[in-house]
Amino acid sequence: MTHQITEAIQKIGRFPEDKIALIQEKVVLFERLKDQIILNQGLTSQSVYYLVSGTMMEYRYNEEMEIEVFDLHIAGDWVICRESFTAQKPSNYILKAYSDCTYFELSLHAIHQLIAQSQQFLQLASVLATSNINAELSLLTTPIDKYKCLIKHKPLLINEFPLKLIASYLKITPESLSRARKKLSQRQS
Repeated sequence: MTHQITEAIQKIGRFPEDKIALIQEKVVLFERLKDQIILNQGLTSQSVYYLVSGTMMEYRYNEEMEIEVFDLHIAGDWVICRESFTAQKPSNYILKAYSDCTYFELSLHAIHQLIAQSQQFLQLASVLATSNINAELSLLTTPIDKYKCLIKHKPLLINEFPLKLIASYLKITPESLSRARKKLSQRQS
């Protein structure tokens, strides 16, 4: 467990061993079964998570009770419900374990305690910038460009989630995703 925490922390900053030890004291290890809720819609996010194994998804239901995927996460990702966490307001989305998963949780309270001990822990704020391609995706208009962006930033999602969820994440139809995948594979052959 100690090695996994160190690996997660090194993805967001450079900390000496004594600071890593302080962070290790603050994180809590959780295991969730497939479909268990981690953060429910309407609750305020009080933590950031590091996904050790498994997958998570952040989503909501639209008026037609269809799933609208906001984000998808795989092992090795820092997971944060950004809007809720940063503004400390109720989440518009549900965060759940898409598959059985193990993750570390670092609470906002623990982060504040660490920063009070040393300004070096301000580096933890860089977790807010990790793996957020949603802003880039929102600027893209064609299914091919969106799929290329996904392949560039999160290629392993394709192995972990069904195409229907990936299409929802990209804000395109499953048919458009299939056509984009086909066109790109034809270009590469």
